[in-house]
Amino acid sequence: MKKFAFAIAAAGLITLAACSKPAPTTDNAANAVETDLSNQAAALDNEADVAANAAAVNATNTATVTYNSSVDSIRAEAEAAKKK
Repeated sequence: MKKFAFAIAAAGLITLAACSKPAPTTDNAANAVETDLSNQAAALDNEADVAANAAAVNATNTATVTYNSSVDSIRAEAEAAKKK
């Protein structure tokens, strides 16, 4: 009978140990906050890269338009000079 009671008690303790979850700790919360902030920083960095690329594209397009206008003006002056 003692062995039977011991087996029942052991089974109960094993079941209890398997079902219990550790309480969240401050370290877990701090790690979650750190991960979240790190993800937000990465997202902001990506947005900054996109904005910088867009600004570079706009600057390049503006320079190209200016260059093409200059080339057109020089061609027009050269054609005018040929006709004189």
